[in-house]
Amino acid sequence: MGGVVPVAEAAKLARRKGIKVFVDDAQYLGTHREDVSTLGADFVAFSAHKLGGPFGVGALWGHETELNRLGPWKLGGGTVKSVAWDLVGAPDPVYLDAPGRFEAGVQNFGGALGLHEALKVRESLPAARCARTSAASSAASPRASPGSAPCGCSDARRTSREAAW
Repeated sequence: MGGVVPVAEAAKLARRKGIKVFVDDAQYLGTHREDVSTLGADFVAFSAHKLGGPFGVGALWGHETELNRLGPWKLGGGTVKSVAWDLVGAPDPVYLDAPGRFEAGVQNFGGALGLHEALKVRESLPAARCARTSAASSAASPRASPGSAPCGCSDARRTSREAAW
């Protein structure tokens, strides 16, 4: 259904409790612009196809220290800096710093180029046009139907972002 989630406020609360914050911006970036440095999030991700780019590619933003705490998701060509052997002969790899530790094998260069071009087109559009598109989508959504109610925050609290539920 959707709604607006005050991410910066939620991130402050999470930080007080020592909780890491991951923001899925896939839905939001299609109709809004965002400066991730203002969110207070540890990680932000989005999908290229939600911006008119190719399927199967996206981006993960994070603070370098946090990204380097993550283990590699896939091992292979170019993710390992060095390997030592422990006393029983088992390998003890040292992984590259991010982003190299996440880039095993041959990269999807075509997908990355397609994402780059989609972002260029997105940046060339006036913010007002994106807002109109968002408003038109909201008006046509099921939550605008009689007898339905939105999930998430009320209109009065729509200060920060739209999120899919």
